[in-house]
Amino acid sequence: MVYTITLNPALDRTIWVKKIKADDSNRIDKEERFAGGKGIDVSKVLTTLGVNNTAMGFVGGFTGEELEGLLINGGINCDFSRITGETRTNIIINDVTSGKQTSYSAKWTGD
Repeated sequence: MVYTITLNPALDRTIWVKKIKADDSNRIDKEERFAGGKGIDVSKVLTTLGVNNTAMGFVGGFTGEELEGLLINGGINCDFSRITGETRTNIIINDVTSGKQTSYSAKWTGD
C-alpha cells in the first residue's frame, strides 16, 4: 500500500472559449473539472498502473467534497481530513482561436 499526501489540493476548472472578448460576455464551449495537487497526481498515476494506494490530505467545503468525489469515481481510495475552510479552486481558460491559456490560481490561506 502506498499513501500519497497532498497538503494543498485544488479543484482545477478548465474552460474552453472560442475567443476571449474583453469587456463582453464570453460563452463557454466546454468545461471540465479535475482533482489537482502533486500527491493526487501521483495517486492517479499509481491507480492507472494498478498500484494499491490511498490519497490523503486536507479538504473542506463543497469544493472538497467534489474533489473527493472525482477521485472516488476515478477508482482512487481516499482518506482526507476535513478542514473548516473551502478547498481552493484553480481556473484555467483556454482561448481556442489564439491557442493561449490563462491560469487563475487561488492562494491557500489555511485555517
